[in-house]
Amino acid sequence: MTRPHHQAANDVAFREDGRAEKNLWIAVLDQAVEDAGVLAQKVCDEPDLWGLQPFRLEVRQLMRFFNGRSMELGSFRFICSLIECNPDHLRSRLEAMHLKHLIRPDAQTTPLYAAA
Repeated sequence: MTRPHHQAANDVAFREDGRAEKNLWIAVLDQAVEDAGVLAQKVCDEPDLWGLQPFRLEVRQLMRFFNGRSMELGSFRFICSLIECNPDHLRSRLEAMHLKHLIRPDAQTTPLYAAA
């Protein structure tokens, strides 16, 4: 079954203006922000989680995402650039909301999330 010509033309125009791609990357960023909030809440409720390596690794990966300097496809800076958002401003807001809770208390001088 074929689609009417005008619908096919609309589909092509939708892809060409990049809205679908932007929406995908916005969803990726939203998920990362949500994950940061969940991890921050978990560690506030259960500080002993810092003793578990899987938790520390999950935090490390998330913090590397937000603090990375790469413009590689899928990186925080790539997504911010694509959606025309200042990555430093967004990171500052995330720091105030969630990321400050994801610094291991006994590692305050050497951040767990140092960018690679």
